[in-house]
Amino acid sequence: MNRFLDNLRYGGRNEIKKKKTLVLIYNSMVLMNQLKEIFQEVIPHLEVINLMDESLLRDIMNLGNVNQKMVKRICFYTMAAEELGARCSIDDLFLTF
Repeated sequence: MNRFLDNLRYGGRNEIKKKKTLVLIYNSMVLMNQLKEIFQEVIPHLEVINLMDESLLRDIMNLGNVNQKMVKRICFYTMAAEELGARCSIDDLFLTF
């Protein structure tokens, strides 16, 4: 987590100071505003964008596992995040359900 935050704060090794974009993908509105405020307080130059799909967690719980359609939805959100300006490596990706 520290490496993730350092990357957002200071950029990559070769990056000149430019605004970073963090896209947070949620399955519930519970933490959305709080996390956005925390990131803006800790890393003020960070642009935070929220994406949410309330039905994703419900669908996983109803099915009891993650199927191919759900994986496709998650991939769609990560591609949308990239289009919105988020850049990350696999070390920077954090998903929770």
